[in-house]
Amino acid sequence: MQNATAVPRDGGSGVPAVRNLDPRMKLLIVLVVGSAALFSPHRALLLWCYAIIAALWLLSGEARRALGFVAVLAAVALAEWGAGFIPNATVAGMVGFLFFIFARSLSTFALIMWMSVGLRIDDLIASLQRLRLPRGLVITIAVVFRYLPTAADEFRKISATMRLRGVELSARNLVLHPGRSLEYVLVPLIIRTIKIADDLAASAMTRGLDLVGARTTYRDVRIGASGALVTAAVLVCTAAGYVAWAVNVL
Repeated sequence: MQNATAVPRDGGSGVPAVRNLDPRMKLLIVLVVGSAALFSPHRALLLWCYAIIAALWLLSGEARRALGFVAVLAAVALAEWGAGFIPNATVAGMVGFLFFIFARSLSTFALIMWMSVGLRIDDLIASLQRLRLPRGLVITIAVVFRYLPTAADEFRKISATMRLRGVELSARNLVLHPGRSLEYVLVPLIIRTIKIADDLAASAMTRGLDLVGARTTYRDVRIGASGALVTAAVLVCTAAGYVAWAVNVL
């Protein structure tokens, strides 16, 4: 079966190039920058990776999310730094370790959320299959990125319902009533997750995700010159941060 006339992926000149990168390029950026942040040996290097992630959000036309991401990461980094001033050495070590792990894991989560912005699952599957990846891995990655926007939407609905019932998920309630606040969020979210999993499985079967053979695509899924340049620039900036740290510049 021959492909139909391919439709360009850019979706129009008004779409930022970074937002509309080829899924393979986005996945490469997530793996490299996420690993650099996760295994960063120094706080300055972690902040450098934060800056790269914030720039990706900004260049994707998501200024509001970029500012929110920067605010959260700045608060976490500040908390990690402030943990060193706790008088009790044991408590300071435990709190500092928790924020150490959280600060680095949060960067990976932010990258995955950035990759999901403007991502078409059909394009993702087609591009990953061209890499000759195992079908099981392709399906797993596709389901994860299909589930993330749905889970975020469900979380917003649960939060709105909690506000109507006077049990808003806020910092104050998390401090005063942590068990109850988490229970009111996790229980309905888990129940909805079970339902969403069934819906995603039915959708996958309808789209023929389990069929053997090459899939044709309606849209033109390819790595363009601009996408390759953007990806190379991000990778060079990430490597430059490590080099600057190694020579005591950063």
